[in-house]
Amino acid sequence: MSKDRIVVVGGYGHVGATICKNLGNAYPGRVYAAGRSLEKAEAFSEKQMGRCCRLSSIFTSR
Repeated sequence: MSKDRIVVVGGYGHVGATICKNLGNAYPGRVYAAGRSLEKAEAFSEKQMGRCCRLSSIFTSR
């Protein structure tokens, strides 16, 4: 099974961040951290050096 995007809800929290980092190592550029705050999700993604993508890029890539 192949998926283009993996969205982790709560991805910038303590547990979600660990999940995003591990998935990002296995599937770089395909993992997105999501949550109630777009700003926090974007800030988290910026710190991941390409392992976790900015959530806003899902909406602008079409």
